[in-house]
Amino acid sequence: MKIDYSKYNIKNINYKNKEYEVSLIYHDDNGIRLAFEGTKFLGEFEFDIQKQYYLDKIQCVGKNDKKMTLFDVRFTVRIDEYGHYLVHMIFNRVIYEFVDSYEFKCNKLKVILDNTKYNIKDFFNFDKVNLNSTITLTLGHNYFCFDSSKVIETSQLYSFFISFYEYFNLLTGFFPPIYSIIYYLDDKEFKYEFNIVEKYITKKGYIKNDSYFTTVLNEEKFLISFNEFQILREKISLPFDVYYCSLMESSAYIENSVVHILQSFDGMFDKMKIFDEKKYLFNDKIKEKIIERYSEIDLSDICDSDTFDTNRIKGLLGYINRPSNSLKIRYILNVYGKIFENEKNQQINKEKTYFDELIKKMVNTRNKFSHATIENKKCLNGTECALYILKLFLAFRLCIMKEIEIECDNKLLDSYISKIDERINEEGIAFIEFKEKEKV
Repeated sequence: MKIDYSKYNIKNINYKNKEYEVSLIYHDDNGIRLAFEGTKFLGEFEFDIQKQYYLDKIQCVGKNDKKMTLFDVRFTVRIDEYGHYLVHMIFNRVIYEFVDSYEFKCNKLKVILDNTKYNIKDFFNFDKVNLNSTITLTLGHNYFCFDSSKVIETSQLYSFFISFYEYFNLLTGFFPPIYSIIYYLDDKEFKYEFNIVEKYITKKGYIKNDSYFTTVLNEEKFLISFNEFQILREKISLPFDVYYCSLMESSAYIENSVVHILQSFDGMFDKMKIFDEKKYLFNDKIKEKIIERYSEIDLSDICDSDTFDTNRIKGLLGYINRPSNSLKIRYILNVYGKIFENEKNQQINKEKTYFDELIKKMVNTRNKFSHATIENKKCLNGTECALYILKLFLAFRLCIMKEIEIECDNKLLDSYISKIDERINEEGIAFIEFKEKEKV
């Protein structure tokens, strides 16, 4: 959801108990321009070519007599070539009613999705469920509602909405665009529009109707997985945010998105139960023996003892029983064996497959961007990034689903993987460089 300035044809502004008439000159993606009487906007703000003004809120009336409260209002006052005084205005939130704050009392929130790819109810076999003792979730074809048995703050219901919206992203693989958000206080309606955070705007190319593969969730399974999702979201908040940023529309460079998702793997691995048995290569007792053995080595014939930091060596050896970044990626990508089955079946030599080479490229790509180094190492090229990011997204989602015990329909999942493999094989990116070497 983004503010559509073309909808705001304002005729009156109420400011400090006075009413000021304005008229719309034009609007575009960058805001609206209004004409006003006199030389001071709202009787207070003067023309200043170098100054931008800010108001927490202003209350307005549109041409259709609809009441609006605009929040986070920024504007400049200008003079056109005819000597008319104009104001150029932008704002980040709108509530279609006169309110003192966007934090107000309500007991219902309804979110309508602008999306026809999925019927929300296809994912669940229930229409209504109690999230806790006071909040009820109701599902419709293209909407979900949160009803509270008590009058509470808007932020409290908004928090439930965001949690469910992120949970639904896990099921679909993208954030469905939002058509409208409406708060209610009993029968009174407060339509709410705002510029949603960029991470919740998925790149159009990732919005596909074949990227869901979960079994239908009954009430019990939903409540368990939703509760576990909220706990995990707090536990690995940064990897989730990095994953969402990799999906977003404004993520211009595909290589950066690949690096982001690979970095999220590193952050999630250490904190997920499904990898508990793989977090240590050997126990702490063996690690301490290794550190003790290295500490006893006399290196005085190699370097000056004043410049050699034995504590640093101990610190580095402290991670010797942890898996490398490369091994963590391998564990995560193997969360479901068929994701990279195509690559594992492409043999480079007796010991090495293209899957091994791909992991090496992923690590090199991550290091190149993370450490801003230019080395003569094989990295993922643009085409590989564009295609393999789909498998990286898939691996992330499957790890989360496994952690919170959401079951997959393997037939749908395998079909989705096959479609990605078809695109990869059409591009011929996986094995071509090795075939060229063989010709030489």
